[in-house]
Amino acid sequence: MSQTELFVSAFEILSQNIRKHSSISAQFRNILLASLRMESDSVPVVTGLFKLNIQFLQTLIRVATKDLKAKTDAESVQHDKMLYKEFKRLKRYQLIHKQSVSYLPRNLVLVSINPNHNSLLTNAYSKLDLVDTAQKAFETHCMVERPGANVLLQIYIYLRLFHVKPLVQSVMGKLHWKDLIVTPDKKALLVIYEDSFFTSGADGHGLRPYKLFLLDEFVSGLFVKINDYYQNKAQLIFQDVRLFEEQMANSREKSSIKGVTIHELRQLVKIRYMYINSPLALTLRVGVVQPVQLSLADVEALYPGTVPLKLMDEEKMRVEWALCRPETEQEETDWQAISFDIYDCQDFLALLRHHDNMPPRESISKAVAELNQASKGNDSPHLGMIYEYLLYLLVLLQKKRIRLSTLKSYVWLLNKHLFMMIADFYDIKEHEIHRLSNRLDSKEYKKTSVSKIKSQINRFFRYFAKKGFVIDVAGSFYPKSMVFSHEINPIYDNIEENYKSWKSIGKIGKHHKHYLLQLKVLVLLGFYLGLRLKEARSILLRDIYIYGNHLYADINTKGIKKIGFKFKSYSAKRRVDAIIEDQGHLEMIEIWMKSRADMTNKSQHAFLELSAFNGFLNKAINEQVFDYINSSIKSVTKRYCTYHSLRHSFVTYQCHDHFQSGSPYPYFFLELSDKVGHRTPDVTVNSYLHGGVLFLKYGSLHNSEKIAR
Repeated sequence: MSQTELFVSAFEILSQNIRKHSSISAQFRNILLASLRMESDSVPVVTGLFKLNIQFLQTLIRVATKDLKAKTDAESVQHDKMLYKEFKRLKRYQLIHKQSVSYLPRNLVLVSINPNHNSLLTNAYSKLDLVDTAQKAFETHCMVERPGANVLLQIYIYLRLFHVKPLVQSVMGKLHWKDLIVTPDKKALLVIYEDSFFTSGADGHGLRPYKLFLLDEFVSGLFVKINDYYQNKAQLIFQDVRLFEEQMANSREKSSIKGVTIHELRQLVKIRYMYINSPLALTLRVGVVQPVQLSLADVEALYPGTVPLKLMDEEKMRVEWALCRPETEQEETDWQAISFDIYDCQDFLALLRHHDNMPPRESISKAVAELNQASKGNDSPHLGMIYEYLLYLLVLLQKKRIRLSTLKSYVWLLNKHLFMMIADFYDIKEHEIHRLSNRLDSKEYKKTSVSKIKSQINRFFRYFAKKGFVIDVAGSFYPKSMVFSHEINPIYDNIEENYKSWKSIGKIGKHHKHYLLQLKVLVLLGFYLGLRLKEARSILLRDIYIYGNHLYADINTKGIKKIGFKFKSYSAKRRVDAIIEDQGHLEMIEIWMKSRADMTNKSQHAFLELSAFNGFLNKAINEQVFDYINSSIKSVTKRYCTYHSLRHSFVTYQCHDHFQSGSPYPYFFLELSDKVGHRTPDVTVNSYLHGGVLFLKYGSLHNSEKIAR
């Protein structure tokens, strides 16, 4: 068929099917179809569906801008959100090919790609000089003060007003001296315990989830000044928060920021930080895109003996539970669609839009019938939970135990703060839980609003806890660690040390020597190339090259299909390169490549499996070998680490090297995401980038000091 015939057929199918989904507005439908007509000669058609590309997306945005005619910047933002949501529905309902691009603006939230952080949207930009003057004057005053009670006030004011990620009053009032950790290089962290969004004690272990709040260099210095003055570590740091708030207000009145509101101040402090450091540093620091959380085990690995023993005893329990999780790569899902859309429930939506608290019984009955039908018509346990709970609320409405206004409040709170934030209740990700918490802080909701939101989320999970569905809070909150560069040699030393016992042999012969070398090289390729487990297994020998100290690998060319696996995504096929400065590591890879090239085995796979008679088989190395590698990684790191953690190391060290090079190149993170095999940088940051480690170990990420690899 010609392109014209393919287009006409796909256009007719889309035109008919899109009208079946009432949640897609007629306005967007018209914009979409008009854009397709304009790109009829170029838009690809695959298996009868349009495979929308970047060129088409540019046309769509141009048509939408012309048709929607936003009168203000705020209205333009609302239009953009509408386009994002509607475009997302096209994929969800399989109206377009699954390998179509995602809508750009939401994916370009990383400021290394879009250099304009949302702080720049503030209308108080003209007050930036006032904030800069006030902060410099405050810091100068603090430096000449002697240790004592005044320093506590200085710390309080700085954390509330000038820290790039400020602390709210309620958190300040709960901090104890025992929650403060100071590293040997004078960096300070606060352990802040999270209020659980789930049933109290649902983790079964009584350990409170926490997050580590890394303080900047200035306020760390203030804490170091007075840390030794407070021997009673059970004591609150700020014992009278109200008094500190009053003193902070008096201080503001006497400074240049007298006329700057708290909201304006926080936006301007972020802008100031971005100028001093970098846009990407700001994004990671404030969690615009949430990176992997820093753990106490990470801190202890970087600074042995720094974390108090009591905290480390609890941390060891968390690590043990986390290591019991099944190893999975599901967190890498590139396009993680939130499958529930309340706008698909038309009768239920009509009930919620009823103008008073006395809706007709017929309206309630229609909503119940609709949700029952939706529940029976889906095979997703996640969606099943949502429909069941909405039906439960409708039963309460029918029995007049709640009013319609209460139902509306419950539903809209849950939809915004839970249903649209978690992709799967049966597989909640650590970064999703932190996003729930950080969202409330970053949006600066009132205390009463935060309480209402948390209350409804807790009520949702308590309902299902009574039915036996319990969330492992401690496990869900605990992030996977990265493997640090200084741990690589001990890991492959451990592999060699235990090899004879694992293989039940007395002597390492020729074949065992090569097999053992394979295991060490697998660790190195995971660290330097960020390979997935299946990619490491399936890579072909011809796809690995070394030129000098430069290592190249073509990932997922043909090897992945030879062992019967499919691509993780269409971005999985890629080339990755690394400069290896450690000569020992480079020589080990070269020796292995020569040994493998000299073998007479006909297999194209780089890593081969031993037979029962200790000869090499004509097939890729067995997946069970990674259990052995994992055992060595866990033994050395004593953290929640597996082979997959080497992928975390690759991303984090790559990001660090970019910061330290001082390069202004704006597309670094797009290229890094491509190297890892992701379609969007958001996934790379959420699941792999350990931003806390970068800031803790290597400072503010804007100097030129190189990391020792």
